[in-house]
Amino acid sequence: MAMKKFIYPLFALLLLLVLACKKQNEIYPDLSLLEPYQNQSFDFGDTIFIKLTCTNCEGLPEVHLLYGATIVGLSKYIATGNDGSLNFQIILNEPNLQSGQYTVRAIGYNGANSSADFQNINYKALERELVGISLLSGSSGSTTIGQFNFGSPIVYQALGYKARLLSSNSRQKTLVSASASTGMLLGLSQGDLTQKYQLPNPSLPGLGQYQVLFSHDDLVFVFQYDGEVLAINGAGQTQRSYSLPQNKIAVCASMGDAGMLVGSKEEVGQNYMLHLLNPQNGFVVKQVAIPGQALSMCYVGSHLYHLLYKKAGNMYLAEYNSESNKFTTITNIGNEKANVIVGLGQAKSIIATENKILVYDPQQTTMPTELYGFGATDVQYNTLNQDLYLAIGTQVLVGKLGAVPNQIINAADSIFKIALVYNY
Repeated sequence: MAMKKFIYPLFALLLLLVLACKKQNEIYPDLSLLEPYQNQSFDFGDTIFIKLTCTNCEGLPEVHLLYGATIVGLSKYIATGNDGSLNFQIILNEPNLQSGQYTVRAIGYNGANSSADFQNINYKALERELVGISLLSGSSGSTTIGQFNFGSPIVYQALGYKARLLSSNSRQKTLVSASASTGMLLGLSQGDLTQKYQLPNPSLPGLGQYQVLFSHDDLVFVFQYDGEVLAINGAGQTQRSYSLPQNKIAVCASMGDAGMLVGSKEEVGQNYMLHLLNPQNGFVVKQVAIPGQALSMCYVGSHLYHLLYKKAGNMYLAEYNSESNKFTTITNIGNEKANVIVGLGQAKSIIATENKILVYDPQQTTMPTELYGFGATDVQYNTLNQDLYLAIGTQVLVGKLGAVPNQIINAADSIFKIALVYNY
């Protein structure tokens, strides 16, 4: 009997505790997103000021900017208002965000329970535009790098060594040059050419130069003589690295929808290859032997690459289909030195030789046709307005395809590399 008197109160106490815990577990945050307003409009560079209330919240709510279901922006907590509201901000300074409708989402938590509120906003992205041109010029001695921003005088800086490679990465706001002999890699700020970083000569014997240098998205890809590939950021730090197949040395490369195509030669021997790489990990997706050494290549869309290769003193135009892994020689363009091939999109390309400039449009003709009766050391194509930039002697000319180009730069020395500089 005494035992029952003890058990009944204990059972009642346990029942009260269970009910209390259950009631506590049923408490959800009460969250309300007050600002921004539904369908409020913002432009690149604006700040979204976010105001919300949240009762029964443990800690601060999480506030994100979403594009669809993907988080594309993180918020920063500012302060608690006099009315008890919580204030956050998201700065719209990411140039890669496209125009469209985005969602501001706030989530409050109470233990395992959560509540969310949403507001849609309309965003107008930064329009991409060409803001300048960078160049490498010089003779047999040291090289000078130049930066020409439209509306401003050109800025020059002597590099103190002979550089042969140049890349402009507008997302990094960086110009990168590499030496032909010392193995020096230099990163400079676009605009004033102040030094951002300097990578020394690779330590292994024989690595006296970098082979290929090009930009893609927010990385610069650097191909070393030993076959190692570095992807470096705007601070000169290696984000990832991998190696080409054994005993292969890169001679040219281009990025396309299916991956990164690399033309290689053997360290010893006369075998030449194309390797289609996954740029994230360097995995060889496909590869094919080619009859000569690739000199220059470009992506022209729809899984197609155009390239120039050299065999027995002659220059050839060829096509590579990354979908079928098929290599096709199109034509022999003669024994005149071919300097560069540049993609125009829609399966078209421009070829610059020592004495003429050709255009290849397979929709119009089966062979390349002469566009200009003079050559160029380098060519760049602005896809935004279809302007063609030509490096000829000490000058840079610009014009539409087939039109008479106009001079925009006249340097003191011969120009052998140019790169287009965009606002992002």
